[in-house]
Amino acid sequence: MATSLHYLTDALMWTLGRHSRQEYLRQMLRDCGMDDAALLRAGGERPYAVAWPDHGLVLQVQSIVSPDAPPENCSWGLHSITFEAANWRGPWPGRLNPESATVDDWLKALPGGLGVQTEIVRTPELVCLTLPGRDSQTWSVVAVFNPTARLQSLTFARAGDWVAASIVSPWPAVEAQ
Repeated sequence: MATSLHYLTDALMWTLGRHSRQEYLRQMLRDCGMDDAALLRAGGERPYAVAWPDHGLVLQVQSIVSPDAPPENCSWGLHSITFEAANWRGPWPGRLNPESATVDDWLKALPGGLGVQTEIVRTPELVCLTLPGRDSQTWSVVAVFNPTARLQSLTFARAGDWVAASIVSPWPAVEAQ
């Protein structure tokens, strides 16, 4: 499962801010034992949450095309990804441990090769910043800490225009373990 979660994390970060039929992301979720039935909802223009509480994962998804479009023309975008520290068992930025890493450790680990971060807000319980994302996107990042400075959740959200996803998967398919 840990290997599958590594690939799922890559798939999520690759998909953030992109729109497509989300077939690869759906496959990665299934490979990790997560039901993908609620991921794609028809119609509506408002983002909606899809959560897997036992896995510590919450996604904000949005249908991009009109509700009356034929199924082959439907597209969904991934607005945000939230990893809940209590239950997420996949990899964390910089391979940090959410139970012991400090706010400063997280700030140092977040760029992860994505570019220079711009800190917007920093309190003992909250850090908000922006990062350059993939394909010239800008990502907002919100890290929430408890009073003992342990990470509670880490959210990556897209900002700006949607980017069409490539039809070629940037990650390998993984069999459930």
